[in-house]
Amino acid sequence: MKRIIIITAIMVMAFVAAAAELTDKELNAAQKMYIEGITKGNIGLKCDAIYQIAGMKSCYPDFPTKEAEKVLQRVVQKDDNPLARAYAGLTLAYITDTSLSGTVKVANGETANDFYQRLHQAIYTQTLAMISQ
Repeated sequence: MKRIIIITAIMVMAFVAAAAELTDKELNAAQKMYIEGITKGNIGLKCDAIYQIAGMKSCYPDFPTKEAEKVLQRVVQKDDNPLARAYAGLTLAYITDTSLSGTVKVANGETANDFYQRLHQAIYTQTLAMISQ
């Protein structure tokens, strides 16, 4: 029952985030819910919450994400699931690198897989440009 409530809350926050500008208080509440979703054992919930943090950074680039960064770092280092580690690593790169979060945006209706493919391509292109210099 708790999982259903958490998933519903995350989906509602994602819908609200897409529909209107949120206050700092609402953004903090959403980030806390996403962090809670990341710490749960359900892989679908965990991956979706990680993706939603990337979506928050995309919509609100100036919103501080230090709390989420710590949790994502733990997922990268300690999670058993390779998909969760990959999503967390890519999201961590995304929210900490302003050149990535400034150019790659989460599109409405886009799947997590599509976003992470575009993000991976942007990281690859950025790295290739650095090597070529």
